[in-house]
Amino acid sequence: MPGARAVRSRRGTGQLVKCRLATLSDYEQINALERRHKLGFRDPDAWSHLWVNNPVRRKAPDLPIGWVLENNEKQIVGSIGSVPFAFELNGREFIAGTSSAWVTDDRYRAYAPLLLDRFLTQPKVDLHLGISANGEAAPAVELHTERVPVGAWDRAALWISDHWGFVGSALAKKKVRFPELMRYPAWAAMLLHSVVKPDALKGALRKKRDYEVTTLTAFDDRFDEFWETLRARNPHRLLFTRSREVLEWHFKYPFARNVAWVTTVCDGRRLAAYAVFCRKDVTSIGLRRVRLIDYQSLDGDTSLLLPMLADTLERCRRDHTAVLESIGWRLERGDLMDRLAPYSRTLPSWLYFYKASEPALASMLKSRDVWNPTQYDGDACV
Repeated sequence: MPGARAVRSRRGTGQLVKCRLATLSDYEQINALERRHKLGFRDPDAWSHLWVNNPVRRKAPDLPIGWVLENNEKQIVGSIGSVPFAFELNGREFIAGTSSAWVTDDRYRAYAPLLLDRFLTQPKVDLHLGISANGEAAPAVELHTERVPVGAWDRAALWISDHWGFVGSALAKKKVRFPELMRYPAWAAMLLHSVVKPDALKGALRKKRDYEVTTLTAFDDRFDEFWETLRARNPHRLLFTRSREVLEWHFKYPFARNVAWVTTVCDGRRLAAYAVFCRKDVTSIGLRRVRLIDYQSLDGDTSLLLPMLADTLERCRRDHTAVLESIGWRLERGDLMDRLAPYSRTLPSWLYFYKASEPALASMLKSRDVWNPTQYDGDACV
């Protein structure tokens, strides 16, 4: 097969491991591999949607969907996906490839770098992104890439909206003996802390005028108008495409499953800002969680996020969602989320890495002023 590379295994006599391009017909084996490593389940339609209906790949159908490691028994023992996105900077359109689900069976872990190498050297991609590296993968990724210079991508800002549910999940995570005996005093202590501690979000909202906040489960033509205005006002900022077509592709399945929604603030009929939220529950410990995926405003005004956060927190309280969180974005010391969020947690590793293919682009991306990174830039909700 063109583009395939075979190496002999150091474990097992005569065992060959081949690194080749992934195809859509590899779904069953890739899905089984991901499930073996507890990466969750994606049904075949949702999985193929990443590429079959991808607006970038429709224009460039030869862009790879990823690579797999295959042993001499034709078993897929490792894989990495590459999801293309379009972005703009200084009036030019570029293509980014975002890594997705880099995973390898333990026996073949020594050959995992072959997958990363293929991803980082793929042709026709201007920017290589990884924004979901776990603790095991991050050291290898960081050897060959750069950390995004804006945000704190090893931290998450937290609001606890259901203390009873949160305490139950925390005790389950720690595998505490007799959790029901511990749950009430822990809940009471957390509740008292939340009453005593000043609410920074409420305090900030008192200083702002009232806004009309609306929740939508579909994108309309106002999002095209918003995108055209946003790109015109920010020619020197790296912006991933947020046209209505791309937004509908990006969030098709989360919206269809009622696990994502978009919250807006309007100036008359025109959108002034919007935020996308998505459920990210941890079923193993019974944690109900919502995460901020993206926020955009026409004037770069982060204060317009405040009423949307307040509205989402109220929604979380109504349906007994324990946590509202935001990862990385505006979380540097003294920044918006650092000031507002009553809690934070440290992540096992830095999440957002990049590598530019050409020196001129790499030079531009060293400037903090170019960036406004969010989880929309990757596969967090696709």
